[in-house]
Amino acid sequence: MNPDDDELYPAEPEDIQNFIQQFIPAVTKLLKGAFEHVGHSFLSQNALVHQFTTISGLRGMVENRSLWSTPVGYLNDATEYRHGRDMFLALIDELRADPSNGNWNDVLLHLRTSLKEATPNNVFVACFTSSFDQLSQWRGYGADGYGYSVGFDTAHFVAIKPDTIVFNVFYKEEMQKQFCDVLLRRGIVEINQLLVIARIEPTPELIAKLLKINCEITVSASPQEHTPVS
Repeated sequence: MNPDDDELYPAEPEDIQNFIQQFIPAVTKLLKGAFEHVGHSFLSQNALVHQFTTISGLRGMVENRSLWSTPVGYLNDATEYRHGRDMFLALIDELRADPSNGNWNDVLLHLRTSLKEATPNNVFVACFTSSFDQLSQWRGYGADGYGYSVGFDTAHFVAIKPDTIVFNVFYKEEMQKQFCDVLLRRGIVEINQLLVIARIEPTPELIAKLLKINCEITVSASPQEHTPVS
């Protein structure tokens, strides 16, 4: 591409991959903006969160110097993904039925089709809780009280893996709907602008593909009493 040329170019596979890598900060910005709009917030970068585990789980953390995250397609409770996805699908149908959103219809249709496909396995989640001593966590993950509650400073998550996004789950359905609405509306506009700046033609298929990244990160954090790290 000629940097002095204002023409937009069809996206090549390599262009898309490069753009997606550069797109992560924009994802974080969109998510933060949507959270702020509904009166929610990201965790501070020095928040302390906990994970309850058994002695073998703790040994694995220490010996391997690592934490496991799980593809959302392999979560124990499939509704953790479906809850948020179905909320997005219902909202997409509402937006497509609104004549004032006519310019978005192609994007929304592509997004709806892609979200209906199989659960993605390229989005990974690790869940934590802000409570260091919680009965349900001891029962479910801490060997009925004979395990461990391990604390982590979230600043180190980001330091180790810069594209990590740390945020609290919220449970009020009306707030969840408002969050999804803001994310979709702002996402379409901002993604379109970012593609134009990158001199890439913002086709409905491409905008929907990038918007899906935001949706999948968000729905991976549906209503559990944990702090997801995507």
